[in-house]
Amino acid sequence: MNVINFINVSSLRSLSISEVAAIRRSISMHLIFLRKAMITSVQSLKLIQHQYFKKILKKFVNYERNSSPKSMPKVCKTIHKQYEQQFQLKVTKFKRSLTFNVI
Repeated sequence: MNVINFINVSSLRSLSISEVAAIRRSISMHLIFLRKAMITSVQSLKLIQHQYFKKILKKFVNYERNSSPKSMPKVCKTIHKQYEQQFQLKVTKFKRSLTFNVI
């Protein structure tokens, strides 16, 4: 049994020991696959987040060198808004790709 279809309880009672073992193996394999997919997705999101903050930090350093202290709050808001939108877009694309891959 490669594909598991959960039916009513009476049909499950009539399964042989080997069929039950096959179902258990299949469930374990699916759980392992899902666990790996979750770990991969968390790592990918952390990477996206790391790249996002790295870009912001680089921008801040560049602006700090080239601008006056009075203009920094406005610059900070602008940079944050710009990269926040890009970050949210990347996360949304990533979630869509993950949903597509799992299905």
